Amino acid sequence: MSTSAIHAGGIPPRVWQQIESRQNALLAEHRSELQAAGWLARSRLIARLEAQAFREVTGCEKPRSDSLGISGPVIH
Repeated sequence: MSTSAIHAGGIPPRVWQQIESRQNALLAEHRSELQAAGWLARSRLIARLEAQAFREVTGCEKPRSDSLGISGPVIH
């Protein structure tokens, strides 16, 4: 997928389904780690796994939202 399509919200429903499926697989793989982690570590791990699933399926970085919920390009 192109980065511009992702930032424009142009992700087809079937791709979202693939992303969700991969997220579920990653969460299952890391179940014991998630169960052992405190709430903050668990939250960070879930966010990392969600971003990983997005990247694996789309080939692009997941757009990040600022504290106001405004999405923008990922800045490294």
